[in-house]
Parts: sequence; structure tokens; C-alpha cells
Amino acid sequence: MVASGVGESARIIFKPDAPIGELAWSHSEDKISFSAYVDGDHEIYSMDIDGGNVKRLTFGKGNDVFPSWSPDDEFIGFVNYSSSDAWEARLTGESDVYIMRSDGTGKERLTFSPDRPKGPLIWSEDRKSLWYFLRDGRSLYNVNILTKQEQHLLELDNSFHSIDMKNQRVAFLPKIQGRRVMVCDLEGKRKKVLADFNEAWVVFVRNVQWIKDGKKLVCTVTDGKKDKIVVVDPESGEKKVVASVDGIVMNMI
Repeated sequence: MVASGVGESARIIFKPDAPIGELAWSHSEDKISFSAYVDGDHEIYSMDIDGGNVKRLTFGKGNDVFPSWSPDDEFIGFVNYSSSDAWEARLTGESDVYIMRSDGTGKERLTFSPDRPKGPLIWSEDRKSLWYFLRDGRSLYNVNILTKQEQHLLELDNSFHSIDMKNQRVAFLPKIQGRRVMVCDLEGKRKKVLADFNEAWVVFVRNVQWIKDGKKLVCTVTDGKKDKIVVVDPESGEKKVVASVDGIVMNMI
């Protein structure tokens, strides 16, 4: 399903024959890439935003997941888990980062550290590197696309965080089920408080997600009964509740 704007109704654009995993929008907003469980493992597909021109992009062994479009939409990065067990692979399986052209050609392996299970990918603004947290959600790495050198950058205390690549910073929760959001640079330095949720109704902040190239931070905040979506201005600290959800909001994209 897809909704093209805040508050607009969602509509079904594609009914696949196989379970779908992670989705990624192209920067031109006219295509979607996704992983789908086909023939015993996950493969990467792409399609137009209206559900047309569905195309399978990967055909290798193992599970290809976490597609991510380059800033110019010419390439798609993804993670390959070598395990044949599609679900166990995502947590403990050996994995490496690959890139390919957006039409599925020119597949290239970038990392050679299969012992480190890797999570979703984020491209640098200059398209020279890919960034990722390990599946424990705490260890941040990047890999240079030309040299294929990996670098360990940052360790966080928990997995509730979001990277703002444009402004080279990470928003994170310093404490699980706490009421404070902090921010630091991509080396873990210059830490400071971004927002304190001291309102009487707040029980704890559940998750955070940068939007609009870092101009706003979206937080999931619970009052103990419902989750509320709160938009925070990172400059002024101003907070605005934009939605209330009957249930738990685990992830935002």
C-alpha cells in the first residue's frame, strides 16, 4: 500500500504472489525497490510507483535484503545473507554489502566481513560510501565504494536511533524507555540534548526518525495507552503532536 502525503488515504498499488520485506523509495519518487521471498530466499525487485514494470533484480544464492537507492538513483545497495534460512539469516547469518545498477546489472561486492551481520544501508551524499549499523543496532560502520575499506565509527547504548546523513549526525535515545532524545556527530562526539519530553502525559519515547533532510525529527512517544507521533524542530526544540495511534508504532520510514 502507499500514501502520497500526510493525512492522505492509503491505496493498494501491488498485490505480490510472495511475502514482501523491506521497501525503499527512489529519490525521484517514481520507483520502489523491495525484497520478496521467492524460491526459498529473498530477492530484490523494483517497480514503478503505480505498481507497474515489476522487475526482479537479483538472482544469487542466499537472501538479498535492505535495498537502498543511491542519491542519483543510478545504483541500489543491498545486503546479502548467505544463510539459506531466510529468517535466521537476518539475525545471525553471515552477510556482506553489495551494490548494483538500478536495472540489476553490474553487481559488485563491497565488504568482506561476513561475520558481522549488517542492517539497513544509507548512502553518503557524495555517493562515495555506504553506512550501516550492525544488526545489534549499536555499532555504526561505513564502507568506501572505491577502496572497499570498512571503518568502525560509533558505538551506542541501544538500537533506537536515526542517521541524518546530510548534516552528519545521529539522533538517539540514551536510555531505553527514557524521556530524552540526544544527538551526536557520526564519530560519537559533540553529544547534546535535542529534546526533553517532560510533559505530564509522556511515559517514554519509543523511537526516532529524521525526515526532510534533517530539518525535522519524528518521535514515537507513548502515554501508556496510545502511541503519539510527535514532530520536533531540532533547532528550537519545539514539539508538535501530529497523530495518535491505537497500538504500538515500532518503526518509521
